Amino acid sequence: MTNQRSQRHQKRHLINRIIRWGTKLAPQKPERWESRILKQWEQAIPGQFPYMTTDEHQAFAKARLTAFRSNAEWLVAFETLSYVGEADAFIDSVYVYGNKAKRRVEWVESLHPPPSENEWLPNPFDFEVIIHGHLRHFTPTQADYDRAGIDLNVSISGDIMVDRRVYVLRLLSFILPRHSLFLSQPQLLQVAGRTKVLPVFLQLYEWHHPEPGEKLGPCLRSLARAIAYNRPDLYECPQNLVNTHWSKWTNYFLGH
Repeated sequence: MTNQRSQRHQKRHLINRIIRWGTKLAPQKPERWESRILKQWEQAIPGQFPYMTTDEHQAFAKARLTAFRSNAEWLVAFETLSYVGEADAFIDSVYVYGNKAKRRVEWVESLHPPPSENEWLPNPFDFEVIIHGHLRHFTPTQADYDRAGIDLNVSISGDIMVDRRVYVLRLLSFILPRHSLFLSQPQLLQVAGRTKVLPVFLQLYEWHHPEPGEKLGPCLRSLARAIAYNRPDLYECPQNLVNTHWSKWTNYFLGH
């Protein structure tokens, strides 16, 4: 009798395991995913959402958005490259959202002045920087700055040292391959606290980003729907709405 009860218990346990396993594999309702993605982003505005404005705190240079997705998980990482005056550093600010990741913000220095330069005043046409641990030497021309839309005669901050550093960062974000100053995919997942590999769903450098106090626009809403339905082709963002280039954001003099 005891043996029969034990067998029934083992059988129920096995059935429950199969049910739990099947539940994990069952497709999630797309409309529920879409609602939850939008809710996370909306709740993050304005304090915990990516910040691109050039003001007394930072000078924005470039942004990237990487969306990961599996059958059971979605994760979106926004990255903004800026020179942060308060930290006196070049910072890749990583904002993470997901259904299995704790919402967080991580600040990573992906670019540094040469180690011997305490008061680094780079020559715009001949300078060295450390990018992801490697010392690089650059000799850009005036034509390079012109193509990047950078006017070396326009002050960003009123401080020549800050201006030179911002010029350099914005130039590098233009002339280097687009991924060069951002984090790798494994690094992004590590920042998100995720140890398992997730496939990249979509990676963007251009979209419409809400200004401080502005609600989510059609581009990010479209992205939420594309992720929810697991269809990258659903993402739409009219070119006239794209505003992720640094020139689209008003400059406020740093330190004033």
